[in-house]
Amino acid sequence: MVNPKRIIVATTFGIVAGIICLIGAISLNLEIDALRLIFIIVNRTLIGFVIGISALRMKWVLHGLLLGEIVGLPFFLFDLMEVDLSIALGVLIINGLFGIMIEFFTTIVFKEPAE
Repeated sequence: MVNPKRIIVATTFGIVAGIICLIGAISLNLEIDALRLIFIIVNRTLIGFVIGISALRMKWVLHGLLLGEIVGLPFFLFDLMEVDLSIALGVLIINGLFGIMIEFFTTIVFKEPAE
């Protein structure tokens, strides 16, 4: 059964991750139009939501890393095609780190582990 509190906490931290990602993109002087802004926030929020609803049985750190990479894959591929290889590789790393961060706050800090 899905824990509604887990979904709320994970999704909330997905939004926080989106804001952090947006600030990082702005600090790198990347062009951020309205579509890109929405894409950043929605992608990171989706990582949080998927982590919240996931029923995969694995250690929390691997769970966050795996889902961060899977859900963030379109973000990486878009940057690989449209931006720069170094930015795309950074995004690949950040996808996993955001997944781990979301899972850490959800499971460890707010004590809402996957059931």
